[in-house]
Amino acid sequence: MTDITFDIAVFRASFPAYSNVAAYPDMTIQGYWDAAICYINPNNYGYLNGASRARALNLMTAHLLYLADVIKGGQQVGFTTQATIDKISVAMQAPPAANAWQYWLNTS
Repeated sequence: MTDITFDIAVFRASFPAYSNVAAYPDMTIQGYWDAAICYINPNNYGYLNGASRARALNLMTAHLLYLADVIKGGQQVGFTTQATIDKISVAMQAPPAANAWQYWLNTS
């Protein structure tokens, strides 16, 4: 078994929103790829073949980049249904999803 390695050219071609090298340096995207492999195993085995697994890893990398951009922009991920000021409390409503994993994936 071999690990799938990150190919920045393929990633940028697949996700043009991240093609600006000044806004998204290679090292930044590499860091998000490194985070993506915590969610999706980079080993080229199992029910996802090499090309599919590489695509899944690129999708997860783009998802993580998108969420980081949303947060950096001062926005929140999700829908606020209730907020309290004293002893800070915020209630969020998830969009229709079967579980928390699907909800999180639906945020991008």
